[in-house]
Amino acid sequence: MASPPAAFQTPLLIALWREEAGLKTTVSELTKAGSATFRTLPLGDLPVALLPARNDLLRDWYRLTQARDLQTVWPAFWHIFWASLAANAGQGTPKRPEKVQAVARPVPTAAHPRAFRGTRYQPPKPPQPALDLCTWMAEDRLLDAMFQRLEAVPLTLPPDSAETGFPQTTPLCVSRLLAWRMGSADGAVEPAPPAFRHHFDWTLRTQKTATRLAWLNIWRALGCPDDGQLLALLARLCALAPTATWCGALLPALPAERQTPALRAILHYQTYQQPADCLQPEELAALSEETPDDERFGVYINALFGNLRRGVNAGYTLAGCMIATATRERTSFCYLNVEHDCTDLHMADVQKMLAAAGANLAYWGTMVWKLCGKFPGFSRVLRDTDWNRVDTESVDQWLSLFHSVTWHEDEWSQSRQLAHGKALLEAFAPCHSAMVHLSGKNQNKFVRMLRLIYDDWDSRNDFLASLPYILPLLTRLSQAPFAPDRNPGGILSNLVQSQNEKEWEALSETGDPIWLAVEKAIRRDNDDTLITRGFYALTRASPEWTLRALQEAPGSLLRTAHLLGGLGYDHRRQFLAYVLQHSAWFTTDWQALRPLEACRRIYALSSETGIDSPLPRRLRDYLANRLTLRPGQLDRHIKLTLQRLLPMQLRAIEEAMWAYIDKPYQWRHRSAAAAHAVRLAASLDAKDNGRGLRRVLRHYAESGRRFAHLDHPLNQAWFAAHPRIDRELWCHTGLQQQYGEITLGLETDPLEILMLGTYTGTCLGLGGLCDYSAAACLLDANKQVIYARDPRGRVIARQLLGIDEKERLVSFTVYPLESEKGLQKAFLEYDKTLASKLGLDRYQDDDAGYDLTIILASYAWDDGAWELDEAGLAA
Repeated sequence: MASPPAAFQTPLLIALWREEAGLKTTVSELTKAGSATFRTLPLGDLPVALLPARNDLLRDWYRLTQARDLQTVWPAFWHIFWASLAANAGQGTPKRPEKVQAVARPVPTAAHPRAFRGTRYQPPKPPQPALDLCTWMAEDRLLDAMFQRLEAVPLTLPPDSAETGFPQTTPLCVSRLLAWRMGSADGAVEPAPPAFRHHFDWTLRTQKTATRLAWLNIWRALGCPDDGQLLALLARLCALAPTATWCGALLPALPAERQTPALRAILHYQTYQQPADCLQPEELAALSEETPDDERFGVYINALFGNLRRGVNAGYTLAGCMIATATRERTSFCYLNVEHDCTDLHMADVQKMLAAAGANLAYWGTMVWKLCGKFPGFSRVLRDTDWNRVDTESVDQWLSLFHSVTWHEDEWSQSRQLAHGKALLEAFAPCHSAMVHLSGKNQNKFVRMLRLIYDDWDSRNDFLASLPYILPLLTRLSQAPFAPDRNPGGILSNLVQSQNEKEWEALSETGDPIWLAVEKAIRRDNDDTLITRGFYALTRASPEWTLRALQEAPGSLLRTAHLLGGLGYDHRRQFLAYVLQHSAWFTTDWQALRPLEACRRIYALSSETGIDSPLPRRLRDYLANRLTLRPGQLDRHIKLTLQRLLPMQLRAIEEAMWAYIDKPYQWRHRSAAAAHAVRLAASLDAKDNGRGLRRVLRHYAESGRRFAHLDHPLNQAWFAAHPRIDRELWCHTGLQQQYGEITLGLETDPLEILMLGTYTGTCLGLGGLCDYSAAACLLDANKQVIYARDPRGRVIARQLLGIDEKERLVSFTVYPLESEKGLQKAFLEYDKTLASKLGLDRYQDDDAGYDLTIILASYAWDDGAWELDEAGLAA
């Protein structure tokens, strides 16, 4: 719940009473826990902010206490009368005061002092008793009796009276005076029980009689509470908004145990400031009936009244509450607080969507409800989608496509969001038509590719213009012979955005063999990430050339993009810009050269850059004057060479890239693991273990000492703090164990250690989200990796190990996750054997957990200790 408004927290004056002892007040306050309380104060102790007329009333009350002449204090009397109520409600027989009139003026006689003028004798003056008006005013019946004893009463109207309207007849009557003040010229105020009179009547003394009667009926409908939170909060509501009787009328529609929370929410969100027709008691009653859980109901009413305050109609919020109940959405995740309204949401459409989504996607219920308010027109998506033809797996992607409009709330202006949302609605019909003509995984692939393409668009007009070319291509790529679990959407997105209509048409006509090659290249998520990054750089730098490279040399392009994608965004952009601007492979105007001269230039550049020449041997001999070719032969060789120009340009980018990243190590041709280490070092930012890894690799390259990183002072300090650890076994020699044809062993080669994520295609691999953690495994002395290798030495599984600060061996998950049961059992046996040889206990899941400290690295991903059923593996 948001912090309460000032009106909710501010003390309020509930009543001002006339008692014999003086004027008293009742104040409503809130405790720190949010409960309402009453406090009684003498008027003199009341802050002026709660009653600006306080000092005037105190002065007039003092005049009444000292009055000996009734005629002189009538203004003060009526001021007090209209501003307060009598304390005594008329119970019992009141005690009549002695006096009500001043003593008559004495007649001059011989005994009177004035009869002895000129002498020093002064006879004693008789006592002049006060009128005791305060006692009369403390009881309404005494006031009625007082009015009866007076022959004439000069009636003074309250300051807010426009006209009298009161018949000038005597004697006056308190109940008639109050009834007249409430707008009734005849009749009297209906007597009310003490609890109502003491907490409501003072607030309602200036309201219409009908208003007072409405509050009285509400109080009675709530069970006539005479104490407790319900009374305290209701009185506070009446004091804040006497005319908002409709708010109070909502409460009797609820069960008794829910009336107080609802009333507290009404006050908290100042619902009494809303129009009286914004919520009906029947709607609140229906919400309560459909929500048996009190905690959930508390969430709902706070969302309901909070949304009303933000201008959201009650029907929209109530629909969201019903959806949350139907989908069993957890109350802590009911995203029901919204800023925008929707008037055309139909529950039947939501129910159709939920039926297509299934139980696992039920959370979309409240999400689409909220989206209808944020995204004008989204209700059309719910209404017009043929949910009977949408596969369950596709529902999530289809809805996410439209939900993506809200992902840029902090970056985009509202007008920009609405423009992109409008583009999606315009694209709805053709996209929906293409989608429903597919089924199963093919449909899911189509929508996933469409999402990736749309998410990266900056221009909605270009997106709409590309659809006639892109949708047929997506449809083709979503069916055989293409794999349903491969998604080239990221590559397509980069290609589509940087082109125009002519290129879109050419892209749509790209043949199946090219896209099959693309799908083969992205069979792993990390490879897909790297290639997509590379395509992003290439298409931004030279879009037409990249599209031509895809069509003429897809294999070379994919390999170059994969290598280029290993660089960080800024390095990638700067490197490619430098190559395109300075390499003769790109600065040469090949179209301006005659074909034979172009071949000579290619041959020369190949020699200069150390790249294998693409010229056929016979053409090379011809250029060296060692061979004569007939014109037809020469043309054929020239044509073949020029066809190889574009692959040579891609090769030039690769060679420049390797020269750039391998310069400190010169490891590119040493081994696959060495080349991988070079790429990993280039891909990591300094803060993501990049600085530490590059320092270790440079030292290794210069000295040849593969364990030098273990001599770092931080690692040495860790070994010193854990003298029980067998450093030789843990870090240098390792332990090799044979399990059938599979060999498990601790890896001690630093370059092989860095391969732990790439071997198994996990997020720790090159291009993965947590590739920095592969570096942490090498840099930190308390971390190690086990590889399982087949008879040919190929890694088929791996497991990360660590030693925590309590000197326990911590085993992490075996990857790939789908490793067979027998292999996982082998890893478990190996872990037990290794722990035994190291003299360590194995960490078993406990409440205290483990502390696997980070030593030399900056960051390390920890996905939790291995959770396995040892009994199940042993079975």
